Amino acid sequence: MSVREGSEPEGLGLRVRTESSSRTILLEGELDLASKDVFSEAIGSLLDQGGAVTVDLERLEFMDSSGLRAVILASRRAETMVLRRPRGQVSELFRMCDIDRLENVSVEDVPDE
Repeated sequence: MSVREGSEPEGLGLRVRTESSSRTILLEGELDLASKDVFSEAIGSLLDQGGAVTVDLERLEFMDSSGLRAVILASRRAETMVLRRPRGQVSELFRMCDIDRLENVSVEDVPDE
């Protein structure tokens, strides 16, 4: 499967939209064992270009440990990764794991819950 800018591949419960001009990937639905490969392939094309990458998580409702691992592995390939607007369970998972302690990862607009 090839993911191009503006395309919206769907994994089981996950929709992905990439915007190469802003180096942003937008996630909607669930990032889990069933959909982690869709995320990894979509973000891979942005990571191949180098530079900072933003992952917009505002519409992501759920992430399990497989999804978290996919995000961490992607962050290792990125110069800088911004995790924008995590909500609910995803925000809580990031807090529990202290994901913003990773050297090149920042979390923006974390709601007070």
